[in-house]
Amino acid sequence: MGDTRTVTILSDLINPEVMGDMVTAEMTAKIKFSPLAEFDYSLKEQPGNTITLPYWKYVGDAQIVAENEGLDAVLLESDFTTATVVKAVRNVEITDEALLSGYGDPMGETTLQLGKSLAAAVDNALVAALQEAPLKHDAGGVAEGEAAAVATKLTYAAVVDAIDKFSDEDDEEMWLIIHPDLKTQLRQDPLFVSNDDMKSGVIGEIAGCKIIVSRRCPKVDGTYTSFIVKPGALSVFIKREAEVETQRVINPKKTIISADIHFATALRNDSKVVQLYTGISPAGENGENGEAE
Repeated sequence: MGDTRTVTILSDLINPEVMGDMVTAEMTAKIKFSPLAEFDYSLKEQPGNTITLPYWKYVGDAQIVAENEGLDAVLLESDFTTATVVKAVRNVEITDEALLSGYGDPMGETTLQLGKSLAAAVDNALVAALQEAPLKHDAGGVAEGEAAAVATKLTYAAVVDAIDKFSDEDDEEMWLIIHPDLKTQLRQDPLFVSNDDMKSGVIGEIAGCKIIVSRRCPKVDGTYTSFIVKPGALSVFIKREAEVETQRVINPKKTIISADIHFATALRNDSKVVQLYTGISPAGENGENGEAE
């Protein structure tokens, strides 16, 4: 016999399985760095929490030799990097009164917020991986680890100089990730090309780089770190996709909604990332403390 109830009960409003799918969809859409990373789901239902990523080292350019001359052989060497699975969790508590009588759609908003929260955790981990890249360019010409002493803007010239750090000839797609404070600097550059389709998350292009804006780009003591990234640099390994669980607390009457994801991130190829430093002096033109207002 079918359900003949005419009264809405709490289980009608909270379905963890449905919420899990919705949180996963929202999280995937909100990961700012998703265009830069390869997503790998091969770890699902596999034992272990550490991934080893081997790669080949370049044997070097071929050399010109004269007739009857020999050339010493070089080694074909490999190396590896590792990544460890971590768990990101966010919990939300909702009282029965808030759920049943609150403004708008509390459950829908909770789903959106949990998706954004998990996406932020993945983005933070990817930024941490990008900061491990050994290729660096300081547009201000200051020593590594020191704040820029003069105002150095993010310009076409600075981006081109950073791209030259790749020292390769591959015509690959490139992405430039910048802090929001630097948007105006780039937009005012005469060589900036605006993107009319802002829904893509790309605000424009400069020096062949598609530009993405993220507050997760480091900003320390007036020095900004931007990243130029090529395909194949980053990987995200999903051990378990977003899962939502609920728990009832009888006294007081409320529901705890918990979302989590198990994942790992890795800088898969450190030759495909350049860290670009620009800065504003402590008494710079953009504010007394040297930071954009």
